[in-house]
Amino acid sequence: MSLPSIFEGIQSSTAIGAGTWYNLREAVVYIPDDVNSETRSVLYYPGGNGGIMEYGVPALFTYSVRTYLSEYSPSSIMVFWRSSGGNELFPTIEDSYQVLESIAREYNIAIHDLVLAGSSNGGYAAVKAAAYFLEAHGVPTSRVLVYDMGMSFAASILPSAEEYQNIARVGTELFLFDQKDINYQHPKLKKMTDNGVEVQLIYCTKDEHCHITWDAFSLGTLSWATGELDHISEEAYTFAERES
Repeated sequence: MSLPSIFEGIQSSTAIGAGTWYNLREAVVYIPDDVNSETRSVLYYPGGNGGIMEYGVPALFTYSVRTYLSEYSPSSIMVFWRSSGGNELFPTIEDSYQVLESIAREYNIAIHDLVLAGSSNGGYAAVKAAAYFLEAHGVPTSRVLVYDMGMSFAASILPSAEEYQNIARVGTELFLFDQKDINYQHPKLKKMTDNGVEVQLIYCTKDEHCHITWDAFSLGTLSWATGELDHISEEAYTFAERES
């Protein structure tokens, strides 16, 4: 499909970490200084009910994003979407894909080893996007990170059994950073694992809802997901034993 250049919609930019921060109306884009065929991609969705602003407050915590980029200087292309999509995930997911794809085309590379992440209600967008990107664009996701899923997985906008089977077939892993009242027997998690998806629950020491997202950025979990860090804080995170 024909896509406009990502650089046509840039409102401002600034150097940060090992790359450049670009402000778009719908997203913050980070592009590392060195982009080549090995460069990986990350797409993040914030929480909220679907708007860029929630009660006058931006849905995307740009301060935490800026802190993460400054401290960890990631070598991956990163798109931080400004809204979760809420209950209407489309066109949010398709639009976010087009931004990521347009960057790849600018640098003549393919999207690969994709990491999707989402906080609260943005977690639904991240999980659903893994299935959508594969079906609509043939792009597999390597890892999905969810930071304290909104409404404790109660919403009905998660993938179908068939969609889970499809992402399981390409090896997509789900890492769920959550509170200890969520376990592998939760019906929504069982649907994932029953359909072959590799799911890892990670309990957060500081398990207040928003704090889970703040820590996710400040402790570099996105860089861990892309393989740039070989571990995440054992003081902050406990990997729940997977059930057979």
